[in-house]
Order: sequence, then C-alpha cells, then structure tokens
Amino acid sequence: MKKACFLLIFLIALSLIPSVKANPDGWVSPTGFEDPANMWTNEPNAYDENTATMTSNPFAVAGWHEPIILTLSAPITSDKIRFYALYDGIIYQNQIRLEVFKDGGWVLVYEGIYTDKAWVEKSFAEGSVTKARIHIYSELFLGACVRELYEFDFWGEAPSGYGEDFLTYTEVDTVNDRIQRVGDPSHHIDFVSSRNAEETYVYKDFGVDHFGDFEHKVDAKMVSGTWLGHIWGLSNTVDELLDCPLWVSVAFRYGSTSKLIYLYEYYDSTTYSDTCALSLGTTYYLLMNKTGTSLLCGVYSTGELRDAGDATDGDIDNLALTLHADHKFRYVYGCSSHTLTSAELGTFDIDNLDLQEEAPQETEFTFYETMNISASLTMWKAKMFSETETISISTVSYVWKEKLFSFSEKPSITDSLSILKEKIMAFVEFMETINPTSEVIFIFPSAKIPVLFIGACLVFGIIGFVFILSRRKKK
Repeated sequence: MKKACFLLIFLIALSLIPSVKANPDGWVSPTGFEDPANMWTNEPNAYDENTATMTSNPFAVAGWHEPIILTLSAPITSDKIRFYALYDGIIYQNQIRLEVFKDGGWVLVYEGIYTDKAWVEKSFAEGSVTKARIHIYSELFLGACVRELYEFDFWGEAPSGYGEDFLTYTEVDTVNDRIQRVGDPSHHIDFVSSRNAEETYVYKDFGVDHFGDFEHKVDAKMVSGTWLGHIWGLSNTVDELLDCPLWVSVAFRYGSTSKLIYLYEYYDSTTYSDTCALSLGTTYYLLMNKTGTSLLCGVYSTGELRDAGDATDGDIDNLALTLHADHKFRYVYGCSSHTLTSAELGTFDIDNLDLQEEAPQETEFTFYETMNISASLTMWKAKMFSETETISISTVSYVWKEKLFSFSEKPSITDSLSILKEKIMAFVEFMETINPTSEVIFIFPSAKIPVLFIGACLVFGIIGFVFILSRRKKK
C-alpha cells in the first residue's frame, strides 16, 4: 500500500513538471518568394511539397536568366540545401547556380551540372540563412528555352514565427480561395486581393474599445500584381474595410502610377492617407503606433531595426496621420481586400502580426495565495462541483473530512481542514525539490474532466499520505 501511494504521488508530481518539446532538425520549405524581374510563373509550386508541380521561366533567352529567390519568414541555422529540377544537358536546361543569403550577405553554394528530376543536396559553411537565389542556365534551341524548378528546401530547424495565431481569426473568403493561413499555429497569410467584387478578409473580435493607444508590428511584402490590399487594419464593424464607416489601416499597391505604401484613416465618409514608395518583392517591417490622435507607421528594412525603433525612425520611411478623433477600435484585421469594379489582383505575404499584448491568463491560483481556509474551500467548491449542485461550503468540509479520515478518527472540521492544508503544503515543498526553478501553479481549464482528474489525483495522493501517517501512529 505504501509503495502504491508513493508511486501515485510520484506520477502526479511527474505530470506537473514542465516539459519542452524540441523541434528536430530537418528539411524546411520556403515560406515565400521574390521574383525581381517578374519572369517566373507559379512560384509557390517550388515549395508545395509536390515534385509533380513546378515553377518555370519560359522566356526564350539563352544563357543565365533572371533568378527566383525563395525566402523564409525567419532566419534558420543551416548548412545545406536541396533542389529537384529539370536537367537536359543537350538542348535545354543544363546548369544551375545556387546562392544563400547567409549572415547578412550572398554566398555562392554551387554552380554546375546536376541530376535530372532527382533530389540534389549541396552543402556550405553553417550560418544564419534567410533566403536562397536560384539561377538556371539554358541553351536556346529552335526558339524554345526551358527553365523548370520543382522543389527546394533548406536544412535546419523550422522558424517558429511569433505573434497572432491567424487560425484563431475568422476568415471571410467565399469566392476563389484568396486567403491561405499557413502553419499551425499560423503566423503567415498568403493573400490575394481582388478589385472585382470579391470581398475577402481575416479579422478577430477583441471587444468594445479594446484598441485605444497601441503599438503593433507586422512583416509584409507585395509579391506580384497591381491592386491594393490591406495588410493590417482596425475597425468597429465587421466587413471589408472599405465598407466600414470608420477604420485605419496599412495597405500596399503596385499600380501603373501608384507604387505606394499607404497609412489610412477613413472617417466621416472621407479617406485620409500618408504614403511612401513601395518596391515589389521587398519585405517591409512595419511598426504602427497610436497615441491619442497621433497615428504613426515606421517602415524598416529589418526586424532588428524595427524592434529597436519607435515608429518615427524607420530607415526606409516614416508615415504619420493626425486622426480626427481619439478613436478606439474593436476588431483587428490580418488582411482585407479593397474591391471596386475591374479585374486587377494583388498578391501579398503577411507575417508575424504582433499586437504586443500579454496573452489572457487562464484561471489559476497558487497554494501560497489561497491557503486561508475560507478561500480554499470556496475555490475547491467552484472547481469540483457543477453549478447545478447546491452543495454548501460546510458540506464541502465534510466531504473532505470523510475522504481523509477513517471512522475511528474524529478530528473536528477545523482540525481536518488544517491537516489538509499542511498536507498540500508538504506536497508543494516536495514538488519544489524536484523542480526548484518553477513555482507550483495549478491551472484549471473550463473542461470538467481535466479538473476532476487532477482533483482526484490530489485526493488519492493525500489519502495515501494520511493513511501512512495513521498507520505509523498506531504502531
């Protein structure tokens, strides 16, 4: 009996020790791309985990042609890459040049021939890698020129991303699947904004007047196309931002005459904005700050500069608006379309939206905080019994007494509660000897099964302690 009791207590303690799950090294797919010359087609096929699909460069120009750049949402430590591509050593595609952006600069990894439609690995000195650049050489044959890349991977630990989990947001995307939330948790959105009456957006409700003064961060890039898309926004109604009566946002557009980043306020049926230049395929690190009626957006070239900044010192540019009132907002948008009447599209990558707010805490308490008799009884009642059970506090006391003591033992309710308190505190001290760096905190989720299970484990553990002590006394 003693061994069983100690084993049960040990298992309870073991279950409460914090665990860390390692993310093992392996092949990591790119999360985006850059096509500086807009020469490639179906670029995401290069990292869709399917060797039957491809991105291609069909332009009939012999020699080394414009590269495709495959990007990661965050740096990884890496020392090799692999690719799967077409090879025809006689008339078409017959050489490849591979570079990685490592430790702040481009490094040549390999240039030469390779195996046709097979995984080929190439190594380099380990470093912090954020992207790869691929050039393909083709011979011109009868006016045709083929460049086909099927898959590409980095070796390393997958970047975890940070900030908002877009899977917890509501997606409105009913027409052509214009929004893809990538990962679980998801810190990345592939977004296509259509001008042609396709209202698409992702939003989350934080409650009335939640966003007053704030500082938000987001990383965003316009990948291709010409039409405008909102890559961050706030409003007090749920709709495409353009149709809301009040909103603020940051938007990108790469049109024939308007290649701009916009900081917007829409108020009283009028749009107000400040702008700066936008380059296609460039990732911008944005810091939005609102204080009273001042709305700022710092535009930075790296996350490090942005994280050290204050929205007035962007190394690329700084945008500013004086709002028409000290607005407060309820809904945050991870993206939103901006529909009018023509068929233009814009494609965007949106990463790591960070509202810089502490996550809401689960209902929790420490034994140190709640070990007065009255408070602990009330807490145990709330956690161990349903709302439909009208058990009184005094009945809770008797339940504990019955569970802890035999009929031959007759301590008073007050004494039994004091003993219970002592045993729980002893258990806490025991836990701290196992994991002295962690404070023992019990978290009670809303689901009753985990709560009752934890409670049952504690009850049986304490019964074991008391049983052993009572046996020793009798001896």
